Amino acid sequence: MSQQPAKIPPSTIGRPIDLRYASNVYVTIVTVVALIVGGLVQLLQTHDFGQSMLYGGGIGLSAFFAWALARELDPDYNRSAVIAALLAPVALLLYGMTANLLPLFLIMLAIRVLNRSTGLPPTLLDRFAILVLLGLVVYAGHWLAGIFALLFFITDMLLARAFRQSGWWIGSAITVFVLTFLIGRNNLQASTFSDTNVLITALLSAIILVALLLAPKRVTSVGDLTNAPLNFRRIHSARWLTLSFVVAYSVLSGETTVLDVIPLWASLLGFAINALLWLKLLSRRLANDASR
Repeated sequence: MSQQPAKIPPSTIGRPIDLRYASNVYVTIVTVVALIVGGLVQLLQTHDFGQSMLYGGGIGLSAFFAWALARELDPDYNRSAVIAALLAPVALLLYGMTANLLPLFLIMLAIRVLNRSTGLPPTLLDRFAILVLLGLVVYAGHWLAGIFALLFFITDMLLARAFRQSGWWIGSAITVFVLTFLIGRNNLQASTFSDTNVLITALLSAIILVALLLAPKRVTSVGDLTNAPLNFRRIHSARWLTLSFVVAYSVLSGETTVLDVIPLWASLLGFAINALLWLKLLSRRLANDASR
């Protein structure tokens, strides 16, 4: 049964880590382990303690972001987040790099706005904070993340049919984007991208696309604050927009920045792997039922 909270909190897109849940304990452990392993690997290579701590922190946060993003994209299954939290740090350690967490943070909040994971729309404080973050991200040169954040916000407005309530915010977000794009460090020149990386991007996208088409067309999870079932159309829209973003970012940004969005790739692959496992188990169950 759904219910409105007695008091609306200042933020409705924040989701604190509650260690009473096994999934949250798991990601805490994985984050710490990834931080330590990443730091040790870097320390052995550079013998620079400060740089090693920063690198380890980046690896740990990438694992956490992958987990958090997967929880948004596939809220019904903890296994998706578990897989994502393992994939991201392993991939980054293999390449010896870290993800760029600033644009990922914006995309994660944009997903939460669209998903309404807590069951409620963003508060005025949330909207203001997102506008500030949007400006920082675009000014830093991540204009593509800004464009897709706007697409998430517009999709939320369309699904809610809240043109009057959200129109001013969308207009403000577009204004912030344009102004920070004009004064920021944005580069629209074509980037180099090898055939191998194009092939890898296409292969991963195909796997995720199959999962998107075949995954269950329902969501049973409820909002954190309302206990009301989440909206499948919102979740599904977020998945498609996220896939579109990582493909566009990977292709347009060039080889050197593909790893910036590894946590997003990991979250989508976590969803895809879990969905394909679910389909395999379902087909096996149906086959067993038919043979009886």
